[in-house]
Amino acid sequence: MIPLRNINILRWLMLKMGIKPNKLTYPFVLKSILGLGDKGVGGVVHCGVMKMGLEYDVFVRVCLVEMYVKVELVSLALQLFDESPVRKKVESVLLWNVVINGCCKIGWVSKALVLFNEMPARNVGSWNTLLSGLMRNEEVDKAMELFDGMKKSERNVVSWTCVINGLTLNGLHQKGLDLFFKMAEEGIKPNSLTIVSALSACEKTGALEAGRKIHDSITNNVVRLNVVLGNALLDMYAKCGYIESASLVFSGLKEKDIRTWSIMIWGWEIHGHVDKALRCFEQMRLAGIKPDRVSFLAVLTGCSHAGRVDQGLQIFDSMQRDCSIEPAMKHYAAVVDLLGRAGRFDEALKFIESMPLEPDYVIWGALFSACRAHKNIEVAKVASEKLLQLEPKHAGGYLFLSNVYARAGRWDDVERVRSSMKNKNVEQNPGWSSMEVDGQLHTFVTGDNAHTRKQEIYSKLEEIIMGANQQGYMPETEWVLHNIDEEEEGRSVGKS
Repeated sequence: MIPLRNINILRWLMLKMGIKPNKLTYPFVLKSILGLGDKGVGGVVHCGVMKMGLEYDVFVRVCLVEMYVKVELVSLALQLFDESPVRKKVESVLLWNVVINGCCKIGWVSKALVLFNEMPARNVGSWNTLLSGLMRNEEVDKAMELFDGMKKSERNVVSWTCVINGLTLNGLHQKGLDLFFKMAEEGIKPNSLTIVSALSACEKTGALEAGRKIHDSITNNVVRLNVVLGNALLDMYAKCGYIESASLVFSGLKEKDIRTWSIMIWGWEIHGHVDKALRCFEQMRLAGIKPDRVSFLAVLTGCSHAGRVDQGLQIFDSMQRDCSIEPAMKHYAAVVDLLGRAGRFDEALKFIESMPLEPDYVIWGALFSACRAHKNIEVAKVASEKLLQLEPKHAGGYLFLSNVYARAGRWDDVERVRSSMKNKNVEQNPGWSSMEVDGQLHTFVTGDNAHTRKQEIYSKLEEIIMGANQQGYMPETEWVLHNIDEEEEGRSVGKS
């Protein structure tokens, strides 16, 4: 990073030596400003450009506008753009693209669309800039309308990638996957980012079959398997339930970064292989890779789920002692969960009191979950009240406290909490899940009656529940919300 004082010294030395900055000098200076993090430096250099009479040079003008866009002074960028004498000429496409990107960057979508429609000429970069900007601003319908309006000959791999990545970022994972395979049908070769976006969609939806097809395309040398693609493949297999496939990908990667190791550690942990997760953590350290917050969180969570309290506490202490990593709120929550699951509530409360951070919703939620498992009503009540204080509009806090009172038979308090919930218009978001069958993704919402095969689904569910009951399974209904009838109560926890 070059301080402003040093820039002035360099400029003074150039002038002292009789060397004047020219139209080739300033673009490099303007690009270097972006790393300074000081918006005022750009104005100083802009003054220098004007003193040298270079403000109307096309390339210098573009670099000036781009500089103001990237330091988020878009109003100044637009002013320079409006004053540009060449903006009505066909060769000014780059200038238009830069200012459209600037408007999208700060959410001025309407202005970006106006500029796009006013352009004297466009190139594929113009379309891609707007496509990306619309997706970043969650204007999915407008982006798709724009994409569909492009001629096939106008679309390149970046156009497809912008849309696929945008759909995935906006939670439309299945649409992103459908578009990815349509892209392949049209003979467009994907790049690394396209494939990473598609694998992300597979991971989010559990679309294993689609993920395997993408893996096959990588194996067939569609693109080179680099560390970014390897990490995406690893993540997809781990989160789609195929940890052994993830392990094979991990073993075959020639290049591994901290994220590679962290994904593998998390993968072993979420599949219940705590010993393998801890072994992978140690192998990472032996390989000379310093653990980060993510990898520490993974092994702490693994220790919590496996009941390895002392080992988990040692790992938590080593974060600061051995790696100089300051724990984040999630790490403190993992320790609370670790102690709570073991029923060590006094230690958990003392730990929360000793935290240098103010306990948040996650901390008290972790403690409450442990109270449910150990039926510790008193601590559960404390945790529930803290949850309500922190997030009075979150349904979980009300449900937690209502169930605590119900467990104690305090029905007047149950009704008081539920009335408060209704008066404040607090609603509970329904749970949902998805699964892939024969390459088709199916999504289900709690109490769903919309699925075309709902009769078969509910019939099979009843069969499973009856079978479980016959095997002696007795669900715990005492922590389920107590204002539903007995049949619905049983159904909500797996009881017919």
